[in-house]
Amino acid sequence: MDESPLSLPGNSPSMPNVQAPQSQYDFIEADGQSEIVNVPIDVEDDEDDEDYNLSDFSESDDDIIEDFGMEDDGINRAIGGKQLEGVPEFNQRIGMENVQLVKDKNLHHIKDDFEYKHNDKWRVTTVCKKKCGWKIHASQTQMGDAFQIKSFKSIHTCGKDHKNSKISSRWLANKYLPFFRDDHTWTKCIERCVFRDHEVDVTLDQCYKVKRMAFKMIHGVEEKQYERLWDYVAAIRKWNVGSTVKIQTTNDVFERMYICLDACKRGFLAGCRPLIGIDGCHLKGTTGGQLLVAVGKDGNDNIFPIAFAIVEIENKSSWTWFLQCLLDDIGHVDENGWGLVETFKDLMPNAEHRFCVRHLHANFKKDFPGKVLKDAMWSAARATTKNSFDFHMDELKKLDVKAYEWLVKLDVRTWSRHAFNPRSKSDTLVNNIAESFNAWILEARDKPVLTMMEIIRVMLMQRLQTKRDHMRRYEGRVCPRIYKKLERIKSEVGHCISRWNGESKYEVEYIYGGRYVVDLNERTCGCGRWGLSGIPCFHAAAAIIEHGEQLETYVDIAYTKETFLSCYQWMISPLPSHEQWPKTPYDLIKPPKFTKKVGKHKKVRKREVGEPINAFRVSKKGTAMKCGNCFQWGHNQRTCKAPDNPNKKAYKKKKKGQLEQSSTSGAKGSKKLLVNFKYYFVELFIQISSTTLLNFFNFFGFL
Repeated sequence: MDESPLSLPGNSPSMPNVQAPQSQYDFIEADGQSEIVNVPIDVEDDEDDEDYNLSDFSESDDDIIEDFGMEDDGINRAIGGKQLEGVPEFNQRIGMENVQLVKDKNLHHIKDDFEYKHNDKWRVTTVCKKKCGWKIHASQTQMGDAFQIKSFKSIHTCGKDHKNSKISSRWLANKYLPFFRDDHTWTKCIERCVFRDHEVDVTLDQCYKVKRMAFKMIHGVEEKQYERLWDYVAAIRKWNVGSTVKIQTTNDVFERMYICLDACKRGFLAGCRPLIGIDGCHLKGTTGGQLLVAVGKDGNDNIFPIAFAIVEIENKSSWTWFLQCLLDDIGHVDENGWGLVETFKDLMPNAEHRFCVRHLHANFKKDFPGKVLKDAMWSAARATTKNSFDFHMDELKKLDVKAYEWLVKLDVRTWSRHAFNPRSKSDTLVNNIAESFNAWILEARDKPVLTMMEIIRVMLMQRLQTKRDHMRRYEGRVCPRIYKKLERIKSEVGHCISRWNGESKYEVEYIYGGRYVVDLNERTCGCGRWGLSGIPCFHAAAAIIEHGEQLETYVDIAYTKETFLSCYQWMISPLPSHEQWPKTPYDLIKPPKFTKKVGKHKKVRKREVGEPINAFRVSKKGTAMKCGNCFQWGHNQRTCKAPDNPNKKAYKKKKKGQLEQSSTSGAKGSKKLLVNFKYYFVELFIQISSTTLLNFFNFFGFL
């Protein structure tokens, strides 16, 4: 006999109640058929049970499972000890001692707003919160090993309400925790997902609160992570021997932390050029702070992170501490001969340092705005010879004397290529290597301290392995990005005329202007680019090709495959989970004191003055507006407060017919132009063909 499934609808249509006989047998009717089911209703007497009995239902098994907040797995379908096909029942192992049923009690309140009248270990009674008469009552059986529904009234007379105070932020955080694990930006979708799944409205503020709770469940509480910092230091020193980790505290309050992994330190000293880019970025967590980084460049012109540190603020004291730790790890200037920024020349008086020209121009344009001055300044910065630099500076002086004086005050060795020291084999003018690293770790910058450190460490570990494996499969002497640069240089060789002197020197003339001397033995060119970067310029490329040799043989050794692999030969060892970290006897570290600013926490960086929001769209911000009504500057016609001018221009929209007519006339004009073009093309072809035939006949003597 086919039976319709028994369910507990939350808001089902009205159905006639079937009164059960007061005996040890009850009838369940479905589709005109009946089945005798053993339902002992007198096991537990309750004063509220006498008016309610089982009714007939026609919904699916999934509804009762959803209403009770239980999974479908492992639920035995037995009522009163008799097995029925298609009739869902309670699992005999589930009682009120089972914590899972208590944890999922809010599921009863989601589809409709219910409340518990009784919620004991031996009975559960739920009624509608609006007192419309809906009720369900269940209690233990005589054997005490299962719960049995004693009475149920399924008719709702109240309307649907999408507001429910029973749904808490903590419950939603547990419910949608997997979504937050997959996407940490998943916030505004919560509102729609909760309404789709449970037909309940939640506010946007509650969604953000749910997100914060979910993050605490995933990453842990911020204060607890600071307490494990000493254990984390011991773990890094144990599994990555040779790494440097330093923590600075004041009265057990966290101030600074410095990390330089052994593989990064050895790789930089073994295969990177003597150039370091340093920069700082803001941390977006609840305790604030800033992250200072030191980044080098490998043989493929990729970033190679060396060290990073968390500090309270970016100032001279924090930078001095960070750079002093870095110098202790990789050596001093006299030993290795690499350069840093001028701000810290007290620590390294003999080091060469360069400015980031992009940031230099950001300060320059505050007093001297305009694209003409910007182009003149950048032309002077890109100049690779002294004569070219003087020429562009004179042009700048003609435009603005004060702008010229502003640049002359700066040390030219810090911002113009012609004065750079060629030992670093880098002609870079910007600090993109450090800023690229800050953007690369953007995912970690809003996490708690230990989570952030672990994300960065894992990213570095995977990066070293990926770069090493890719280069091992690469076939070639120089690195891939350098090879692409050489291919672009070769495209300019055709514009050069090379003249050999008989030894190792060439005189190369560029057809668009300029003549330079190239020395293949010294690996220098008069333009200065080859000696500065270590990669032959197109003048040198013309001489090398004229000499019958390959460009790759004249590339500096810093760009070769062997140098790249020597940089990535060391590996970062993985760490186990925090339960296996060594226990340290030091005092627990407290989180830094951070005063939260009023308003929404901003995660987008502040843009510079004049920086466009969208680089691919021209903005009208800052342009002078002229009113079309009063013809005055400073406002437009829409905000004009003057009376209407009868002589103002009236812009009328073209009607649909006019647009079609104009488009048709345009199409006719284009067809006429195309016909004329075909006529002239055919005439020209005939003339060329006739001339070719005459020359052909004259050549063979036919005419």
